[in-house]
Amino acid sequence: MKYKQIFKLKYSLTFRLAVSFFSALLLMAVGPVLLHNQVAADPTWSTPSPVDSTTSAVPSSISCPSPTLCLTVDQNGNVLSYNGTTWSAPVNIDSSNTLTSISCPSISFCMAVDNAGNIFDYNGATWELSSAVDSGNDLASISCPSSTFCIAVDSAGNVLSYDGSSWTSAVLSHGELDLNNVSCADSDFCVASDLNGNYSTYDGSSWTVPEDIDGTNTLTGISCVDDSFCIMVDEYGNYFIYNGSNWTGPTNIDSTNLINSLSCTSETFCVAVDNVGNYLLYNGSSWSAAENIDSVGSGTGSNNIVTVSCTSTTFCIALDLADNAMIYTNQTLPVTNPTPTTQTNLKAPNTGAGLFLTNPWTVPTGLTLISLSLTAPLWFPKLAGNLKKVKNLKNLIIF
Repeated sequence: MKYKQIFKLKYSLTFRLAVSFFSALLLMAVGPVLLHNQVAADPTWSTPSPVDSTTSAVPSSISCPSPTLCLTVDQNGNVLSYNGTTWSAPVNIDSSNTLTSISCPSISFCMAVDNAGNIFDYNGATWELSSAVDSGNDLASISCPSSTFCIAVDSAGNVLSYDGSSWTSAVLSHGELDLNNVSCADSDFCVASDLNGNYSTYDGSSWTVPEDIDGTNTLTGISCVDDSFCIMVDEYGNYFIYNGSNWTGPTNIDSTNLINSLSCTSETFCVAVDNVGNYLLYNGSSWSAAENIDSVGSGTGSNNIVTVSCTSTTFCIALDLADNAMIYTNQTLPVTNPTPTTQTNLKAPNTGAGLFLTNPWTVPTGLTLISLSLTAPLWFPKLAGNLKKVKNLKNLIIF
């Protein structure tokens, strides 16, 4: 078939301007409206590459609120950011201490903690000391599901909470337990763990009595999506899963390797990383086999992946002990074979000749609107505004 015009326009400011420009044009075509199905490409990890070549700092934690903003903290008190393409130079916000954990629920809000009881906040542009409410204690982990709620835990068994304006004083709520991880799905559900196999759950008002789930083994990571789904991992390659009422496990998924970190974006997507350069992927029912992604990194500890953060099923970043980054991508591509599905009723009310795009498209179950092959005259009078509602539109192709 001979193409008369082909527009490959991404949904962006450029696209909207282009559509506005052509809004008065009548584009003619010669066939039906086609919906193209989609397939996922093979997921890939980038080759390990240095995050910060200017220092020998060891990364502690990473948090990615979006694929175009990830922030990591290190043991020299530095913060570095990733903009989707490159890493920034290190910015020191805590010259005397080790930053141990960071949590960013959005691109304009983050909290970070250190090993001296200090808490720092980020407003999208600058960092400042938020509080020194737990002075002298090692704050090991922080989790912020929103800008109005955070929980931090320390090595003395204290739990601290943030309400959007201030932090509570340290409260000894877990005895002498050495708390090392916390994950909050929202302000009404959190899980904390310690170095001796215990966990405790928060329901919005109080914490449960710590309960042993893993003997004396160290629970090394927690990720909770909601109050009916959490996963915990430990130092011997085991995982535990929570279904809203009970924990199941331990179940071994990584031999005797130390699983250092875990990130879940949904009940069907989690990524875990270990101390020998492997990652494992959870799909909602089972884990993939451990696969090495860090065999060519440079520096001491280059095979020890210490932290990972995922924004979705298509983007994660992992960092190793030598401050190398591995980036995970899993793009979705249009199907080119077999022939796309023909759909003839994908139009709003006509105004004479052709389709008048004044309403969002209705896409049949199982298909995603990737491209259109339009075979009737098509007007563009209000397309720019309506494309905001067509979230999956990648290309507009007119024959």
